[in-house]
Amino acid sequence: MEGPLASAATPIGPGFVTPLKLGQVFYLSSVDGARIATPFQPRLEPQTTLEYKPAVAVGNDGRQFVITDGRQKVYLVALNDKPTPHLEEVKQGDVGPAPDRIFLS
Repeated sequence: MEGPLASAATPIGPGFVTPLKLGQVFYLSSVDGARIATPFQPRLEPQTTLEYKPAVAVGNDGRQFVITDGRQKVYLVALNDKPTPHLEEVKQGDVGPAPDRIFLS
């Protein structure tokens, strides 16, 4: 990995999601650790590190997950196969006044 992990890896579909403090979120194969897709990277201010919380799968197909930086934003991220496999933001939202109490229904 290119930097320290921000939280524990989360098993999702055929792999696991690993967020880094540098801001990148990787989707890696459970079989050999290879990248399943190009990582997701939100826009960051210089010299910023993120304390991502573990991702949560959305659905059962391993193609979407929700992850939060634990401070400001929550992201719905999807695996997109075209033109090459990559993780992309579908939606984002503000976490609100209590980032340590994010509940998903």
